[in-house]
Order: sequence, then C-alpha cells, then structure tokens
Amino acid sequence: EMQRSLVGSEMCIRDRLRRLLVMFNLTDVKLIVVCMVATLLVFMVIYYIVFKITSRAYYRIVGNQI
Repeated sequence: EMQRSLVGSEMCIRDRLRRLLVMFNLTDVKLIVVCMVATLLVFMVIYYIVFKITSRAYYRIVGNQI
C-alpha cells in the first residue's frame, strides 16, 4: 500500500510539473533536458574554478601561519 501511495504522489507531482511547463509553453522535453544539463555543467565548471582560486588563497594564508 505504501508503494502504491508513493507511485500516486509521484504521478501527481509529474502531472503538476507537466501542467506548469505547458502553462509556460515549454512542451519540448528534449530541449528542456538539454538546457538543464548544459546549465548544470556550466555551473559545475564555474564552481570548480572559484573553488580552486579560493582554496589556493586559503592554503597560502594558512600555510604562512603554521
């Protein structure tokens, strides 16, 4: 029974998401997925660059104190 209710709630969430996308006229699922993946990759690259810059600065500061 628990499994059936989870499936039902997942379908409800999926239907709400689908209605929201249709409301904004976003019906091309392949385009949406490609854009989401591209955005995620760009975010990851920017995050990695910022992480490397800040970690170098941090280790320079901490290295001088040890």
